[in-house]
Amino acid sequence: MTTAKRLFLTLAVAAATATPLFAYNDTATHPHLTMFSVQKSVLYKDGQLMVALGLPPVNKQLYEYRARVESSWLSWLFPSINIQYPVSSLIGEGAYDEDQEYKPSSHFFDPYFMRGLTTFTYPEGEWSYRWALEPDGEVVINGGLTTQEFSLADARDYLGIAMRAASEETRKQAMMKVYLSLGHAVHHIQDMAQPQHTRNDIHVDNRILGLARGLTYDPSLYETYTQERDAFLDTFMATGNPVFPGGTFKTATDFWLNPDQTGISQDTNRRFVSKGTNFTMNGTQVNVGTYPDPIPTGSSDVKATELFTTVPPEIAAVCGSTGVDCTMTFYSTETTPRASTLSIFDQDLRGRNTSVSYLSFLGFPAYKTDRIFALNRFNFDDVHPYLLANAVSYSAGIINHFFRGRLTVMPPETGPYAAVDQSTGQGFKKLKVRVKNSTPNEKLTGGTLQAFAKFHRNGCYQADLSGEFRTDDSGNLITPCPNYRSDQAEVRFTTEDQLSFDVDEVKDMTLEFNDEIPIDATDLFIQVYYRGKVGDQENDFAIGAVDVSEPTFMAVMNGTDMFELNANGFYYYNDIINNITQQPYSIVDIDGNGKYNSPPDVDVRGGSISYEIKINGDAVGQVTLGEGRFARVAALVNPVGFELTLIASGNGFNDITAYNMPAKMSQVDYDRNAFLVTPVGLLRKQTYQWDSVTYFHYWPTTGTPLKDMKESKAADATTPVAVTMTH
Repeated sequence: MTTAKRLFLTLAVAAATATPLFAYNDTATHPHLTMFSVQKSVLYKDGQLMVALGLPPVNKQLYEYRARVESSWLSWLFPSINIQYPVSSLIGEGAYDEDQEYKPSSHFFDPYFMRGLTTFTYPEGEWSYRWALEPDGEVVINGGLTTQEFSLADARDYLGIAMRAASEETRKQAMMKVYLSLGHAVHHIQDMAQPQHTRNDIHVDNRILGLARGLTYDPSLYETYTQERDAFLDTFMATGNPVFPGGTFKTATDFWLNPDQTGISQDTNRRFVSKGTNFTMNGTQVNVGTYPDPIPTGSSDVKATELFTTVPPEIAAVCGSTGVDCTMTFYSTETTPRASTLSIFDQDLRGRNTSVSYLSFLGFPAYKTDRIFALNRFNFDDVHPYLLANAVSYSAGIINHFFRGRLTVMPPETGPYAAVDQSTGQGFKKLKVRVKNSTPNEKLTGGTLQAFAKFHRNGCYQADLSGEFRTDDSGNLITPCPNYRSDQAEVRFTTEDQLSFDVDEVKDMTLEFNDEIPIDATDLFIQVYYRGKVGDQENDFAIGAVDVSEPTFMAVMNGTDMFELNANGFYYYNDIINNITQQPYSIVDIDGNGKYNSPPDVDVRGGSISYEIKINGDAVGQVTLGEGRFARVAALVNPVGFELTLIASGNGFNDITAYNMPAKMSQVDYDRNAFLVTPVGLLRKQTYQWDSVTYFHYWPTTGTPLKDMKESKAADATTPVAVTMTH
């Protein structure tokens, strides 16, 4: 049996840089939060996810995207430059895009009163989760002029396009929309970690949008301050960890609200006040205001000069040096010690025994008070650790939830994935696999399953395998031709079949592809894609993939046209018979009469041998080989190797022999930026083999290297004999 090894060629495989060519997108709060969240999610933490998606590793992906540039003066400065983003930055761009045009009016959800942004009972936009998720179908806003194209429902549709795409460009564009849609969705999650967005506290940051809708320009002080502090927020973001897996999040909607009150909008609404829904005071009674929570739990007075590490000159000039006791009174909740502040005017109002009219949200005087609550930077600094960590935790969590549906694709319990007679030139149309529902604790019900084979082609392939990689006498790799791996990948797919899986259920399946997987395939992966209900989530998906070997060629040879003498070499048996009186042939002349007669002389003659060929225990074919002839089978097997068993009979053979064989490799290794290949060897000067099993006779001992067997003189020696396939 010949042996082989794996070598690699250095490739110019596209690799993503750590940051986009334009780094401005990490200076805004939403993209910053988003990139932080994405890198904590399965997109960056689970290397098998990209395998299941049929994509390069996440750090090797780059996407060209110009939306932000095209909408600004930068389009004039950079009219044609290709702006490339790695995945986390691209998702960040989706988060940036979600704040454009009329979309912000749908960035509110009040879980207590179950409403989106509402003014004077008039709904200004869609509920946040309805817009971000489209759980009940297509949603439009702005009088039907603005259509949602980047919801999580859209993301699932884009993923389906990417999975089925025949062209790499179509696949890449669809995946770009998947990533952008994730960015749009996590923007909403992050807005739910801003109290104003969960307490119907309107703020307008866009003058034109405000005028168009009859609203007053009124930016959010919290958002303005947070963006100003952007460079200092990493510590808070770093403490966030994905809330999923775990928790009570069965559907995407649960991340906003759920019966266990763990949705982010519920948590924020319950724990934090906002500018327009702050505590109030009537006389000496502190009230909660519009919402029953949070409840103030106490207060503390802090001198203004004690709030700063270095007291600003303008504060020092007023407080302390002139005898004025500038004090802020902070009110605490169970979540934070400085949830709200009696305003800086509070002391003057009390000192002058003056009251003011407290205005409700609707603009009507509610009552007179000498105590006014307000929010300032010290309150924002106090809530940032909780809210920003939550924004990251829920953003990463919903990304994990989106990709939670998993299938594990495994080899059949016995036999190869597929096997064919290589001499026909036909590829593989049916593959046997086992598929397991690996989605933790969730069933897959009422859906369909479709499989895809994705591969490149070896343009050097020849029927006699002369187009395979081989090595020279020094072990240097010889490239058969420049086109050993096609630029474009190809795809084969099966029909969609109705299928359901119980938790952890494994199904034995035969995948039948519309067109065969060609015999010259390289970089071969098999993907499975389920679309249907996952747990409680309708219209969801589960994915899985397996790296199968490239078509692995096994040659079975009848070498009985030659005979090995005393481990000194191979000889044509006719030469032994015709030259029986000469050395080294005379060793087989047992009676020493100078004539060949068997018995008693050693029988050196060849003849036909019949073989049953088994791979991993299953019979795949039968063939009868005349002396000096060979047959070749091609199989798809586990890349780590397989067992080849031959049951031989005839011409003195009647045995069963098993061989552990390595599988052929011909695929990109992104970590090494290389193309790993398995070189073949030349045997009998007639054909290239990956691995061949050669049957021959010898006497009395054997040990001559198989490579020293001379080429066959049989008619059609270089033409493989057809195998009757039974697999």
